[in-house]
Amino acid sequence: MMAIPSRHKSLTLLATVVVAQVLLLAVQIKRERQVRLIRVWAVELISPVQRAGSWIVYNFEHGWGNYVSCATRGKRIRLCARSWTG
Repeated sequence: MMAIPSRHKSLTLLATVVVAQVLLLAVQIKRERQVRLIRVWAVELISPVQRAGSWIVYNFEHGWGNYVSCATRGKRIRLCARSWTG
């Protein structure tokens, strides 16, 4: 763990206490439709990451599917061309 210089210990303690109090208040406060604020925050933090992951997976799957489709179509075209030429 990081060593905190003695001149910053009080500032670190204050920041820790303030963050803890905000998190504890977030657990207590309810927003519209009886949803706790901590849950709203968690969803707001995770949603962009989840959307980005879904976008990456979706585009990879469709890109791969298009590649395979084009590859099989290309094989069929080559086979037809060979049968036409002789």
